[in-house]
Amino acid sequence: LGYFPHHYWHRGEEPARLGMRHQYITPYGPFLASDRKYVGVAVASASDWEIFCHQVIKRPDLLDDAKFKTAEARRTNRKELESLIERLFLEHDSAEWKRRLEQARLPYGSVNNVAEVLAHPQLLARGMIQEIDSPVGPVPVLASPLRLSDSPQRLDSLPALGEDTESVLRGLGYSDGEIAALHRDGVI
Repeated sequence: LGYFPHHYWHRGEEPARLGMRHQYITPYGPFLASDRKYVGVAVASASDWEIFCHQVIKRPDLLDDAKFKTAEARRTNRKELESLIERLFLEHDSAEWKRRLEQARLPYGSVNNVAEVLAHPQLLARGMIQEIDSPVGPVPVLASPLRLSDSPQRLDSLPALGEDTESVLRGLGYSDGEIAALHRDGVI
């Protein structure tokens, strides 16, 4: 929760829901490029804002606009600024934006879709996709990212659908008669 509890306790502030945007830093978060891919950006300081305007979006005029001159002004006028940046990002593909951000030495990142995540070299290098046996044959599963010394690193197999239903219900206190009634009524 970072600083939010303190803002709540000491100022009575409930944070607005901003999705992947930042409460205090703007522009920050994903912006859609012309190739329908998102690029995440973080413009965290006054010097970052100056570099972003000059080198990335090529809009140095925004530096003199009172609505965007300071971090506080950018927060106050967040909707207008983000709308402007959203329109600008639609003018070029994600590769161009990442090239500009890299050249400007500003923090950025790709926002991957599921297919890109599953093919990501880091995911593959960590062995995060495993095949395990199941009653219908081998199935791919994601391994746990937590690697604790006493934890199994992989499952041996998946249970069949409903394989453990009765033992779970017994553990919850259901009697054999109640379980039979759930079977009879098509609940399980």
